[in-house]
Amino acid sequence: MRSVNLNNIFKKYIKIDSLLVLTALITLHGLLHESILTMTIYKGRFYQFMILIIIAFFVGTFFQYSSYTNNIWYLLVPLVVGWHTTKLFYSYNFIFLFMLMFFCQEDTIEKIVNVIYVEVKIFFWFHFIFFFLVNYLPLGLSDYTVDTGTGIRYSFFTYHPNTIARIFVFYIALSCFVNNFEMHISKWIAVFIVTIILYYYTKSDVFYLVIGCFIFSRLKFYTLIDRFLTKIVKFGVPFFVLFSLSLFLTANIPFLYNKLLVLSELMSGRLGSNVKALTLYGPTMFGQESKFGAHFVFHGVSYDWVYADNMYVYMIVHWGIIYLVLMALLLFITADKLNYKAKVMVFVLLMYGIGENATTMLYVSFAMLVAYSAMNRKDNSVMKIYITERNL
Repeated sequence: MRSVNLNNIFKKYIKIDSLLVLTALITLHGLLHESILTMTIYKGRFYQFMILIIIAFFVGTFFQYSSYTNNIWYLLVPLVVGWHTTKLFYSYNFIFLFMLMFFCQEDTIEKIVNVIYVEVKIFFWFHFIFFFLVNYLPLGLSDYTVDTGTGIRYSFFTYHPNTIARIFVFYIALSCFVNNFEMHISKWIAVFIVTIILYYYTKSDVFYLVIGCFIFSRLKFYTLIDRFLTKIVKFGVPFFVLFSLSLFLTANIPFLYNKLLVLSELMSGRLGSNVKALTLYGPTMFGQESKFGAHFVFHGVSYDWVYADNMYVYMIVHWGIIYLVLMALLLFITADKLNYKAKVMVFVLLMYGIGENATTMLYVSFAMLVAYSAMNRKDNSVMKIYITERNL
């Protein structure tokens, strides 16, 4: 009796690339949570169905790319930790990220990143155009919020004004990546015009990363910059953890503490908020329940103005230190193998994490997939990622 080769069956009878579908579904899962136009109906009616479909396509992709299954030895611990997080918080973002890592190698990362890029592009422009259309059409829709510090802010029908800002920042980062940082100056002018418009309506402070992407696009041939990025990728996680906790660590050093207080005010009080969050909840290795906000009740006690708008502190007090350890190890191991544009993507993620904690969605954390794609290289040569040039 002949044995059945499932890999050959998938190649012969299933013409679609299940990896592309899997990536598209996971990206869509994250984006649907970001839009107030889809969030309620998705969570209420389609959430469980989407999870089942994603799992089904993961199984299909596992057979279609069966030669990559040796990745299980690298990903066994992350998958176990991710499953624990899913059960604890009912959040699938981490485990979906690790599931995609199964199939991240030099010959597949191009396809994965391009799928993410196309979906984020469509999502952003739909919400951007829709926002201005409703100002001229009698639809009775509005999405503004009143901030005590900055006044009226608009979210472009996403969850928060910072949400549309985040989507735009990583849309531009993805554009830089797939275009190999070869975007014409006219496109950059268009980018800056949109950036100014978004800043006017959202008052978000993350748009400096768009300027950063532009600067790095002009400096890509400088060896010194590439070496600087390598150091940031390799040691960025521990460095930014220390920076994020700097007020806490320098409490007994008045000179430094006072200087950092000034810096914290320039960062909308984020360094001080980090101290309040760490003091309230304390560190956790594998995750713990926590709440944040202007006013909330936690275990019967009322609290005011406790936030952790910082990826590193949020992982320390909420998701678990284990994720910082895994992230630091991955970047330390692969830093010397990544090419220039891959390092810039990691840099953008690390810098974004200083001021925001919403980093688990695939369109934000895709840099970790790019880093992991260099994991299986047996030599130390720089990885080559050939991405076809696309329009912004």
